[in-house]
Amino acid sequence: MNFNVGIRLFLACFYMITLHLPRVVVLVLDVLRGDHNNDESILAASVNGGSDVNVLFKGPLSKMGSSKFYFNRSVETKYCVGSCLNSLRMACSEVLRHALFLLLICEHVVCMSNKNSRIKRILILYAHPSPRSLSVNRQLLGAVRDLPGVLINDLYESYPDFHIPPKPEQETLRRADLIVMQHPLYWYSSPGLLKHWQDVVLQEGFAFGKGGAALHGKKLMTVVTIGHSAESYQTEGYDRYPIEDFLRPFEQTAFHCGMTYLKPLAIYAAERLSDEQVAEQAAIYRQRLQAFLQGKCDE
Repeated sequence: MNFNVGIRLFLACFYMITLHLPRVVVLVLDVLRGDHNNDESILAASVNGGSDVNVLFKGPLSKMGSSKFYFNRSVETKYCVGSCLNSLRMACSEVLRHALFLLLICEHVVCMSNKNSRIKRILILYAHPSPRSLSVNRQLLGAVRDLPGVLINDLYESYPDFHIPPKPEQETLRRADLIVMQHPLYWYSSPGLLKHWQDVVLQEGFAFGKGGAALHGKKLMTVVTIGHSAESYQTEGYDRYPIEDFLRPFEQTAFHCGMTYLKPLAIYAAERLSDEQVAEQAAIYRQRLQAFLQGKCDE
């Protein structure tokens, strides 16, 4: 039992003892003055207790100003003592039972509170073939790096030889609540290493198939920088389809792995943006992740 649980147990017991103490006192006084008619449980306990020597405390205890007690040797001494002990035992048992019940409630509330207050974890899978370039992607990454719970996995920096050990990556995924795939748009898809990462890490039995429930309940979001303008990604534009259509494989991957796919963040004409425009997009990126950390993500 840790310290916090001990404190809660003490407070629960103190509360219940304080709540029942007046009743215990009344029960004892009733036994001492021989008035058992007010509590059938005391009477039953007394009947089971018999003995030989008689003494009865008779007196006007209802008159709290008087300290006189009148003795009458007509009731067995052990009869009264046994009744008193039974009364105390019953009252203490009731106090303990209520205290333990209250402790269980406190533990449940604390556990739920801890669960809800746990800092959520965000894993950013950053895939840019030029990891040290001063690209827009790098500036976007800098805007969210200091957020609590954010872990950045720079794939091209970690695996330049494309040799990805699946187990460590899978363990990192298990701890994440939100998985962000951030990358430039290469031939209407992701750079090759991110696709290779998916092939190696999202294995059957882990991410899908029989026993593959490790990613269930998590969320997936794509952050993509695009060379063409937003107008180009229209039915009548040069690229003919909206960007959401090109990102369908990521959405289907999320669905296949039991994840929720969040609205993607697309930065158009990325290489032609001014510093102010890049800063604005970086602020939007940061706000999206902050909203998730605060439980306000948009699906």
